[in-house]
Amino acid sequence: MKKRILHILCGRTIFLVVFFIGLLTFLYPLISSNINHRSQTQVISNYDEKMDRMEEGERQRQREEAVRYNAYVKDLEGSRSETITPREKEAMERVNIEMKNIGEVLGYVEIPRIDIELPIYYGESDEILSRGAGLMPKTSLPVGGDSTHCVISAHRGLPSARMFRDLDQMEIKDVFFLHAAQETLAYEVESVRVVLPTDISALEIEEGRDLVTLITCDPYMINSHRMLVRAHRTEYNEGVKAKSQDRKISPLVKYQEYLFVIVFFAILILFIKFIQTRVKKRTYEENWK
Repeated sequence: MKKRILHILCGRTIFLVVFFIGLLTFLYPLISSNINHRSQTQVISNYDEKMDRMEEGERQRQREEAVRYNAYVKDLEGSRSETITPREKEAMERVNIEMKNIGEVLGYVEIPRIDIELPIYYGESDEILSRGAGLMPKTSLPVGGDSTHCVISAHRGLPSARMFRDLDQMEIKDVFFLHAAQETLAYEVESVRVVLPTDISALEIEEGRDLVTLITCDPYMINSHRMLVRAHRTEYNEGVKAKSQDRKISPLVKYQEYLFVIVFFAILILFIKFIQTRVKKRTYEENWK
């Protein structure tokens, strides 16, 4: 009798341990992602409030500084090599001065297709990309204008945040938005391509064009290449905004990895229950022999 009770208790303990491990494994990315999302939302909200409180003259000054920065960046075009000319060095020094005046948060990117909003910081360090999106150095600030090319990068996904996890779902004609200095700029996707990390030819400024490229690693969790989602400036109005919402991906696509986890643990639990039933049956038969 004691042996039978011990078998039952052991089986239930194993079941509960596996169940709670599975539950915690499943809930961790959801909870941490939600916390990170709240943090990013707060940063964006604080940025909008800061812009609302700012006097128009100060906002105009920031826009002018951003335009000057972009002019300096254009002067640096083609200087990604190790050799830097005196003119390029002077432009880089001016860029650094302008960045100090503009502030830490440059604005934020809103991508309705994949239901994400990320604050934009300057740089691509691990610390910056753990908090949101980063503006690639020596590329244009997110304020638009002729002969500009803003390059924004973000992780393909972290255990604690989705970031650009679903960027591979972007399609040609999708529209996303840049928000900076109380202005909203709309960009329509014109190409989605995958390149080697060393291929930066698609990031160059094109004379007279207003471009934005979103970058993330590809394939997911392998990160041997880079995915480039390139877009050109288009008119912003409420119709464009509404249309962009209609192209949003299905929640089933967005959270498919969580569905796989649910199915896996459901099968695992059923398997454990099956084993428990077999053990109980065998124990019962042994006790009656």
